[in-house]
Amino acid sequence: MEITIWLTYMCNLACTYCYEGNIKRTQSMSMETADRVMEFITYKINSLEKKEKINIVLYGGEPLLNFHVLHYLLTKLETLKKQSPFVEIAISLTTNATLLTKINMEILFQTVDNFAISIDGDRETHNKNRPFRNGENTFDIVENNAKIALKMRPDIMARMTISAQNVNNFSNNVKYIHSVGFKYIATALNQYDPNWTKANKKTLIYEMQKLAEYQLDCEKTDKQLIISTVKEIESRRRSVCLGGERTLHISPEGFFYPCSHLVGNSLYIIGDLLRGIDESKLEWIRKINSKTVTECRKCKWSEVCYGTRCKLINYVLTGDYYKPSPVTCMNEICLLKCNEYYHKLLMN
Repeated sequence: MEITIWLTYMCNLACTYCYEGNIKRTQSMSMETADRVMEFITYKINSLEKKEKINIVLYGGEPLLNFHVLHYLLTKLETLKKQSPFVEIAISLTTNATLLTKINMEILFQTVDNFAISIDGDRETHNKNRPFRNGENTFDIVENNAKIALKMRPDIMARMTISAQNVNNFSNNVKYIHSVGFKYIATALNQYDPNWTKANKKTLIYEMQKLAEYQLDCEKTDKQLIISTVKEIESRRRSVCLGGERTLHISPEGFFYPCSHLVGNSLYIIGDLLRGIDESKLEWIRKINSKTVTECRKCKWSEVCYGTRCKLINYVLTGDYYKPSPVTCMNEICLLKCNEYYHKLLMN
């Protein structure tokens, strides 16, 4: 099970691909709500009938903007870990790294199991994508803090977003991030970008194939590197989305949502910290997810594709639960072709 705690909606950056657009929400989680979050998590753990892994994701906005509540939750979660030896609790956090200091890194690294830094590539790419809200550049701060962090925690993951405007430099940007010291690089396509075209698809496939070659070269020379673009699809399994059941998002106000893309949309509130899960809303979500995406039935990728699994994201992107976004389709096909290409290289 995965529970994502939204510590704040606030962010000190103005990323070009931010799904919130120009209107930024400012709500942050209070200490009182944080206490209720811990009561809820403790209840969920005590209700488990068998040993299970629970991933707690500390999320934003930029979570470090609400550091006093973040630190408080980490302290409580660490205590809960010790009190629940039969439950494997993993804590994850992603930050834009602009607010990292040696002091808060020491605090975070003591408890956070899976730590990630958002960085989109070299100076030009990152500054274009991820400026401060006042328009100033962030790259030098992020790279410097990342290098310090990696000396303390070599297993930190880089999270990178690819847009239509920088897809030509996709592979070079991954290589640059690797040169900074990251050994784990998770990439994601900006599916909200309206500028993706058929020409972009050809470029995307070409760039992914270059990454497959780079991944293999690193493996042959014992240079540690895992690029999600090349490897991710291998872990995919056919399944139905269980948003609200296996994954749950808790907003700064204490409302429950089934999916990160829907946090803040009141139609998809499926409960709250005071009243618990609304079973009628959860059943409504189940019915949405149980139906088949008919237009994808003949596609040979359909059993592992997010377009057939993630009906709620389909709705956010296309306005129709059962119509995947063309960008989602493009990304999924490119990922699969990249992985096929990687395995062909392995055979040679």
